[in-house]
Amino acid sequence: MPNFNLNTSRAVRKIAQIVVSLVVLNFIYAFSVAYENDDPPGSSPHSVKIANDNLNMPSAGVIASQYSDSPNGTQIDKIVDNKVKTKFVTPHAQFHILWVGDENEPINYYSLSSANDAPEKDPKSWSLSGANEGEEEWTLLDKQDDQTFTRRGETKEYQFENKIPYKYYMLNIESNAGDTSTQIAEWSMQMIWTDIDNLLKDTSGDTHSNLTPMGRFFENRHVTTEEDRIWLNNAKEDAPLPDGDLRSHTYSRVKLYPSGNPVFSDANQRTIDNCSVIAALAAMAYSQPEFIKSIIKDNGDKTYTISIFDPQGKPLKVSVNSNFLSKNGKTLGVIGKNKEANWSSVLEKALMKYNHIYKISDTYDLGRRVGAEHALPIFTGNGDSYGFAPYTISPKNLARAINAWLDQGKFVVGGFNTSNIAVDGSTIVRGHVYSVMRSSDKKYLFLMRNPWGNNPNGGGSKDGVLRIPNNIQVAPSINVRMIEPGIAAKKDGN
Repeated sequence: MPNFNLNTSRAVRKIAQIVVSLVVLNFIYAFSVAYENDDPPGSSPHSVKIANDNLNMPSAGVIASQYSDSPNGTQIDKIVDNKVKTKFVTPHAQFHILWVGDENEPINYYSLSSANDAPEKDPKSWSLSGANEGEEEWTLLDKQDDQTFTRRGETKEYQFENKIPYKYYMLNIESNAGDTSTQIAEWSMQMIWTDIDNLLKDTSGDTHSNLTPMGRFFENRHVTTEEDRIWLNNAKEDAPLPDGDLRSHTYSRVKLYPSGNPVFSDANQRTIDNCSVIAALAAMAYSQPEFIKSIIKDNGDKTYTISIFDPQGKPLKVSVNSNFLSKNGKTLGVIGKNKEANWSSVLEKALMKYNHIYKISDTYDLGRRVGAEHALPIFTGNGDSYGFAPYTISPKNLARAINAWLDQGKFVVGGFNTSNIAVDGSTIVRGHVYSVMRSSDKKYLFLMRNPWGNNPNGGGSKDGVLRIPNNIQVAPSINVRMIEPGIAAKKDGN
């Protein structure tokens, strides 16, 4: 462990250079005063064990303040309790805070939040450093000078370049805004992955095409004629009804955006066997909701015109009416939470009308054999995609890839290659496609949303969302696929 080099007591410094195990480190913190009676009152560190489910730090570990003389109720644990209304207070203008993780973790982001009163006690200048066992020096990661918090409860965020995992992180407060005491409401650290280059060697299923920007599933398809354009843009024209009990039913009221903007819970699979398409639409609503609104034009007469792309990647218009496919004229193929027709019903009908011309699927309903990589390029103009098969990378790296993709505005879907395993109060379904979303709860790797809008046995979170744990029985069996957002990214500025 590196030398603290920050006025830490001589006994702590001497022992810390020799012993680095967490147990002994806690012993040092608790009993350092006994080693050196000439230290001033409050000079011994005060440490608290932090569990893995905390939202502030990158893992479980120990957080310690340099001094143990914080007023009651404002000790060091308050700086990582995810509550901006509580605060850590120390009667010092210069001090350091040490984080000792149970695991070596990289970070490239941290934040500090101002406390609820006394702006003169805000930190002003500080540095953040990292180190590992056996290193004699700290590595400076970030330094800030003359920072000003303009309001109470304000969170300032800082990013820097770093991919090295460290066990020890030290926040060194060099000065505050003028008081003899310093207060901080929250300190958080995390790794925001902006690339997954080192994982790409394990990907599979690349759908890039050198023949069309729409991807390899659109290669050598029918070339659009003027007659096709006229038929597709005529809202009175519908694709022929399929055999069976599916019927066209007119909906007098279509509320395109029940929640004000498209949300994933608007897309719920019912009577048509097209989980891949519905999961894809929900993924698009999750990552790029404004894009959906930009491609649907409400004509004001119960018809809608959708801007899409033909198999050669050329812009195309498809207009649809309010006659949506339903079972026996009663249940929509895809419905909103309140059983209403909405944007997802409109886009599904546009896909079916498109399929009548271009035969992306040999079934009317764009069924199981059509994946998200078939459906989404029709709206975005980009068919590039790839994924990770089950058991190819660790669950942690899978979560890392998913978060990186979502941060970049990409669409992510996935599934399981096993079934009947308990997850989040439910059971997982094999051969079924889910939308994949990020989790704000660090106990879970990510979220997977069932396009049914619910889950077997009534379990899981609201709207069919399953929280995926870092479970050796479940997480490795997951496959995921990323689909490029094409013009959706340009529309939302990602």
